[in-house]
This record gives sequence, structure tokens and C-alpha cells, in this order.
Amino acid sequence: MIFKLSGNDNLLRVATVTERKAVLVYPHFLNDEQEQKHFTSSFMRLVTDFDGLGFNFSTEKDSVYDTEALADTLFEACSQGAEVIFIFQPQQSISGQGVIVEAVKKTTDDIVNQSLPVVGASDLLIA
Repeated sequence: MIFKLSGNDNLLRVATVTERKAVLVYPHFLNDEQEQKHFTSSFMRLVTDFDGLGFNFSTEKDSVYDTEALADTLFEACSQGAEVIFIFQPQQSISGQGVIVEAVKKTTDDIVNQSLPVVGASDLLIA
């Protein structure tokens, strides 16, 4: 289902799900076993909770937890044809202006939403 607010389109309509090339990015902060468990758990929830949305998880990328390095990784993913990029946050940003937010700002025009607690994704950032 696609929801749109526009004078030229229905608010709700059923659409065929098309496959999208999705890339997973892991920005390592501690680079330890606990962090890896967090990334694995987050990925499993993503695959389970959002199954059927047409994501083709074709690539995984690692990055250090640094604004410039992560921005470079995001640019690389985009240049390789990524349509959707999932960045797994190693720790929740308290200020809302953390490394991931700043890296995304360097690679996109706008951040649409910085959290979606309704689906249990309080640290989900949509740009």
C-alpha cells in the first residue's frame, strides 16, 4: 500500500511491490562481539518485520563510526545503484545530531523523519 497526500492522487491505493536493491551499512563504534550481536539482531528484525516489501539485500558494507567515513560509504553505495540503504546504529544518539545523522545530511537533500517509534524503530531515520 502506498499513502500519498496530493491533490492529484488517492490517499490510499494498492500497488504492486517492486524489488528494490537494498544495502546494509554497519558503522562500527566498539567493533566488539556485543555490537555484532546487536547488528545481527537488528538485521533479523528487519527481515522478519518488513518481509514482503521487496527489499533485495544485495550488499553489506562496513564503516568506522565517523561522519566522513560513513558519508563516503553512503556515496559508494549510491554510486553502486543502491535504492534503499539501511544504516544500523551501534548506539542510540541522544542529541539527535550524531555521526549517522551528520553523515546522512552530507549525502541527501533532506531528512524526512528521525524516528518511527510506532513500529518499534525509535532510531529509524528516513531521508
